[in-house]
Amino acid sequence: MIAHYGALYRLVEPGATDSWATSHATVVRTTDTQLGYITVPPKRLTEGPGVRWRAPPATTT
Repeated sequence: MIAHYGALYRLVEPGATDSWATSHATVVRTTDTQLGYITVPPKRLTEGPGVRWRAPPATTT
C-alpha cells in the first residue's frame, strides 16, 4: 500500500477488483488513458512526508 498526501494506493493483481463493491474507492487500471502515473517509492521509504510505503511489498526469496 502506497501513501501519498492522504491518498492510499493498493497494488493488486489484474482482475482482483472485478468483484469489489465499493463506493469509497476508485479503481485505476493500467489501461486507463487518464491514468497519468503513480509513483512507486523505493522499498526503504516507509516514513515521512510525500510518497511512501504504508505496507511495503513482501520480500520473496
